[in-house]
Amino acid sequence: MLAEGFPPLVVAVQNAQVPVAQLAEFLLARLPQLREFLGEQREFGFIFLRVE
Repeated sequence: MLAEGFPPLVVAVQNAQVPVAQLAEFLLARLPQLREFLGEQREFGFIFLRVE
């Protein structure tokens, strides 16, 4: 998904050099947090996630 416009929102994932299935599981486990972050924000946003 690509969304353009204001405000700019960035989701950064560190240590994403893992199998796709593991990355998908990691992101799905954080789906509530990501939905809240990508929801109705009025300012620039940056969320940093680290795959462990």
